[in-house]
Amino acid sequence: MKAKYYFQMAALVCMAAGVVACSENEDVKKQTNYVRLSSQHSLSIHEDQSDTIMIDLLLGQAVQHRTVLNFELEQNSDSVLSLLNSPLVLEPGTKTAVLKIVSNQKSLLEEPRPMELVLKSSTDTNIRIWDATPPLVLTVHPDSELQELTEEQKQLIAGYKERLGIDVSRFLGRLECKVRIVFPTDEKGTFFTDSEVREFDAKSILALSEKATADTPVLKMTDNPMGLTSFLYEIFRKETVESEFWMGMPYARPVLDLIGYQPAQEIFDVTLDSLVLHADKHVDFMGKAKNLYDEDITVVPFRFEYSAWDRMKKQAAQGDKFQVEEGGTQVEYTLADAIASGTSLNPEAYLFASTIDSDVWENDPSDWVAPSASFDEQAGTLTFTFPWDHTNSSGYTQIQVVYTLKTSK
Repeated sequence: MKAKYYFQMAALVCMAAGVVACSENEDVKKQTNYVRLSSQHSLSIHEDQSDTIMIDLLLGQAVQHRTVLNFELEQNSDSVLSLLNSPLVLEPGTKTAVLKIVSNQKSLLEEPRPMELVLKSSTDTNIRIWDATPPLVLTVHPDSELQELTEEQKQLIAGYKERLGIDVSRFLGRLECKVRIVFPTDEKGTFFTDSEVREFDAKSILALSEKATADTPVLKMTDNPMGLTSFLYEIFRKETVESEFWMGMPYARPVLDLIGYQPAQEIFDVTLDSLVLHADKHVDFMGKAKNLYDEDITVVPFRFEYSAWDRMKKQAAQGDKFQVEEGGTQVEYTLADAIASGTSLNPEAYLFASTIDSDVWENDPSDWVAPSASFDEQAGTLTFTFPWDHTNSSGYTQIQVVYTLKTSK
């Protein structure tokens, strides 16, 4: 799997050399110049956000002439989003660019909407989207559902400030954060391509949890917890529908067809509850989950909602069946059989792998870091540090998230 991935990346980056080798004679037909779309940041936005989504473009070879690329977002006929610099003009010698996308803040949506970014036209007909990668899909959410505090909740917050000295109101609403991710180096070529360190800015929405009591302030991240929703979805896809191994399983393709899987239309959402603030400034944030082997492990207890998995569960409960060819004959299986054998789109089965409260990988040198969380109201920060792994990890990915608290009123 890794070998083919390296080959695909090398083919894109080195395409210019291949074209030169194949075009010593000017009469030789021009080769396709593929453009790769990617982003290291979140591909999710709420309609009422003013953030700019940045999409990186990489061409296989630099353009020889002034070139105009016209990009469009599908499912955007009502102009929920705008592409700020499309048509995109590339001057001779250029092979990289950044496409900028913003919300028009129309407040039209009542449910999340995925939008695929497509190349509608190009003045150079040899330029095409590189089809060796999955489509680049943005997800637009309705206006943020910021919590409206009840009188009872306001009293709880006042009590926390009086008894614990914590101004919980500074932790609520949409908070900005800085995310730093360090991959195990052995995962290059499978789960990351360039640097093993990925850093980006993000935002989360925090609310007072239903689990909060008069004595204990408990928070819930209702949107983009730890700034990681897009990252977690990326890794989940690489574990499943973008994995040669997973797609090579005999049930994979029939199951995806049975549930009507559409990569550009699926919705993936994450929340995180039970963040307990303590007077000594530390935060409890870990919980329990089941791994692939139905074992209890300690994790950051993200809760996932995935449209394709919801359909899969529903159709399995209905007894839906599919057929595969075995030995020249068609054999029928139930969708429940496929799930039980590992052909599942349950995010928890892939994104919870090992316990994080101790080093079970024991790599040398160790890539485990003790999970911890704390807040500093004077500095205005809320900081999380934790290890994390997934089904086909080669060790722990180290994650640090630093939130900026709201200013004191």
